[in-house]
Amino acid sequence: MNVSIYRSIVGQYENLRTVNSVPMMNTISHSMEQQVINHQMPINFYAGFERFSRFPDQTRLYGRLASVARRVYVFGVPDVKPTPISGVEYIPLEPNSPLAREWFLIVDTPDFWALLATEEVSGEDEATGGRKFNGIWTFDHVIVERASLLISQVLGSVYQPVRQRNYEQQNIHVAEIGAGMIARLDKVQVEKRRNWAQANTLYYVIDILAKAQNSLDALKQIANTLFTVFGASGVSILISTQSDRYAVVASEGETAQTSGAVKLSDSPTSRAVSQGASITISNMRQEREREPLMPTSQALLAIPLVGKQGVHGALLIGHLDSNRWTEQDQKVAEAIAGLLGMWIETLATNTNVALPASTTVTTSTSEEASARLRLSLNQMMTLHSILRLEGSPTPRQNELLTQLDRLTMNMAQQVSSRRTQLEMTPINAIEQPKNSIFDF
Repeated sequence: MNVSIYRSIVGQYENLRTVNSVPMMNTISHSMEQQVINHQMPINFYAGFERFSRFPDQTRLYGRLASVARRVYVFGVPDVKPTPISGVEYIPLEPNSPLAREWFLIVDTPDFWALLATEEVSGEDEATGGRKFNGIWTFDHVIVERASLLISQVLGSVYQPVRQRNYEQQNIHVAEIGAGMIARLDKVQVEKRRNWAQANTLYYVIDILAKAQNSLDALKQIANTLFTVFGASGVSILISTQSDRYAVVASEGETAQTSGAVKLSDSPTSRAVSQGASITISNMRQEREREPLMPTSQALLAIPLVGKQGVHGALLIGHLDSNRWTEQDQKVAEAIAGLLGMWIETLATNTNVALPASTTVTTSTSEEASARLRLSLNQMMTLHSILRLEGSPTPRQNELLTQLDRLTMNMAQQVSSRRTQLEMTPINAIEQPKNSIFDF
């Protein structure tokens, strides 16, 4: 049947609430779905996905939805065979059907009614670079009834209008959805500010390393920056001085008084160094962990400084509160640690001095180190992309993004050049003078 929910409605009603952003369409969709699940509504739920191939990511959510709803109808072009879900009925669409280009959700009951109706159009979404839509979102019962009538025609079923509506209960649902969306918006804004702070931090670290005249001063500046940005109780940067000893070359907070070379005991930092992998402790007391370098911290990030020639030290960030670090915090810390590992080796090469590595260099270690350096750069590029997609940056933020573009590309070229040089030169053929690049 040649039915378009979006076009049948948008041309007949004025003052509709328009929706054009795909992230907002996702937010509205999840708000409607969660409202049904949270209130255990035994209703008919209608959802258009354009194509069944776009449904798999929603399988778990729609399994929950179908467990409470009377029936869930999912519409789409059958370009793949969808996973059978009890309570979900898949309605195939012809590729030339108008609904094959429409993303929609319909709920029409006496206690709750809402409609999201959108149509995919040609072009690219300016905000996300992805698919572009025109759409509407409404709680108007007249418009929702119109959509219900149309979808019943598509199904070939008898339309049964809602005879009496509970506006008091509807107002409760609308208020809950509004409150939930505001909470999500607040979370997005907090995350957006956090992303910009992390971008500034990465830029600042790159800039310090690029302009460094004194290696110790550069590391102290970086430790101070991370201490402030992460709101940490302590930050330490350790560099290998011998096969089993490390110097705390820069620190802020509770490790600020640490001096001289230390031998790492059985601790998160020692494991990070020996394994060449990040160690994240959410709750030191609960997990019965102890870090002598930061005895009062309850949340800990221990990130190895990995280069092509081995592990040269560690970046340690602690916080007095447990469960403090997010996955994004760890990724940013790993990106910075990767930059430091690469910078230390570049500095050693340029000054022709030895670097005492704490791990034996093997082909596997070398490959893992190369992968870690690339992951660090990928993390910066990913963060950069996220900030671009958030849209409407200020002139200062645009300048920062441009600088990150330039600096990241320069660092990527250095990684590529350094990788080629080290892979062509046997490690044991590199001259190892006795001097150190740091004055311990």
